[in-house]
Amino acid sequence: MRNTLDLNTVRVYVAVVDEQSFAGAARLLALPSSNVSRHVASLERMLGVRLLERSTRHLRMTEAGKLLYERAKPLLESPRKFRRPFGVSQVT
Repeated sequence: MRNTLDLNTVRVYVAVVDEQSFAGAARLLALPSSNVSRHVASLERMLGVRLLERSTRHLRMTEAGKLLYERAKPLLESPRKFRRPFGVSQVT
């Protein structure tokens, strides 16, 4: 099993937190809800911690989930900040 962090999986996790739902993140990212759920479960397995407490009505970040979100969110926003002054529409 790889022991590297997939940035796309982290992006999915951040979207789930931002949207406060798996379905909302799925709509935002144009992915099936099942894929969003798989990404988050995969990330939790790789890190060995639960990131979200789930119920049928809401999501709540665990302490580990908050730490990951606080570190990942600025990292994921960096390319947007970089491309603005240069008029670049997309960073790959």
